[in-house]
Amino acid sequence: AAVMLLLLSALPSSAADHLVNAAFKQAQIDLLPNLQIVESPTPKIPIELPGNGVGQKIRLTLEANGSGPVYRWVVFTLGNPTPVARNLVVVVPHQGFAGSHVLWPVEVGSSIVGQQSSNGLPPSNLRVRGSDAIAITVAPNATVSYALELNTTTIGQAMLWQRSAFDPQNTQYSFFHGVVIGIAMFLAIGFLCLFIVRLNAVFPSAGLLAIAIIGFIAFDAGYLSNAPRFMPEQWQPSHSRALVEILMLLGVILCGTTFLDLRRRSAVWRTIFIGLAFATMALLGYAWQEPEQAAGIARMAFAGAVLTAFVLTVHYLQR
Repeated sequence: AAVMLLLLSALPSSAADHLVNAAFKQAQIDLLPNLQIVESPTPKIPIELPGNGVGQKIRLTLEANGSGPVYRWVVFTLGNPTPVARNLVVVVPHQGFAGSHVLWPVEVGSSIVGQQSSNGLPPSNLRVRGSDAIAITVAPNATVSYALELNTTTIGQAMLWQRSAFDPQNTQYSFFHGVVIGIAMFLAIGFLCLFIVRLNAVFPSAGLLAIAIIGFIAFDAGYLSNAPRFMPEQWQPSHSRALVEILMLLGVILCGTTFLDLRRRSAVWRTIFIGLAFATMALLGYAWQEPEQAAGIARMAFAGAVLTAFVLTVHYLQR
């Protein structure tokens, strides 16, 4: 079977011959320009890669874990010219909300389904929220090639970190998201408590929007990556994303209805907003069958609802 060795479209033609120095001084470097994509119709293929730059070649047999009909890997080679082993981490962010398009959102979650090396210690996965983090060790005076199997056509970002710099950065990142989610949770609880004190529909509407925002932050930070374990077998990360986006849409619609007091100001707009709220709840059922399409509809409707609420707010303030 023919094997196609294709460079990422954004890479220069010389990238295939570039050996990455594993003894770099920075905390992190961009690995993307040094990646090669290997595509094959067969799940097991041998490839030959540049070695240490003096004519030696590295041979690596790629073995797929995912399903076909086309199997893809990204391959890169690290060289360690020092007498000290280098502990590094390859970080490939999961596809989240950012860069997921509008019509129609791309599949979310991890893009890496397996990894292997040509020699030395095998790479190992680290438990990191929101990213695939793969720990590798390059032995002294060694040259090693690594292959990451993809379940997507390509990846948009890949960083190579010093292990000593990655661990504290990951801790700070988790702490920051925990603080933000904690503040949002207190706000949501506060809105619900205010509803108990004063029976006004504004407070549960704001509480629902705050809960949806908590889900948005938690999803993008990777806190919902384990949600499928507690859901039905068909549940995928795309279902979690669609649920969060639809709840945000419902929260905005209800907030617009209650904040503008449309029951008193305009019976027509109140009816329209209530109809949109029921349509949004029906969208939850559609999301079970087509989560990507439902998320796309929710995004467009969210923008429309926000714009409409803003125009109505300006209109009523001018009266």
